[in-house]
Amino acid sequence: MNLLDENIIESQRQALRGRRIAVRQIGVDAGYKGMSDHDVLPLLHGLSRPTFFTRDDHFYDRRLCHRG
Repeated sequence: MNLLDENIIESQRQALRGRRIAVRQIGVDAGYKGMSDHDVLPLLHGLSRPTFFTRDDHFYDRRLCHRG
């Protein structure tokens, strides 16, 4: 599953869907709007094989990757 952070703009989400790429977005299809970064990790752990896309630099940390 491709999960977009809420900081990904609408036009980019629509472009992906237009190419038939299945995506869900925090605040639209998953989680809730204004979800804290701290709450994103449990959300990701509860999903099946998620790939998370964000513009936040602090998520680029290998220690945040799940072993599975």
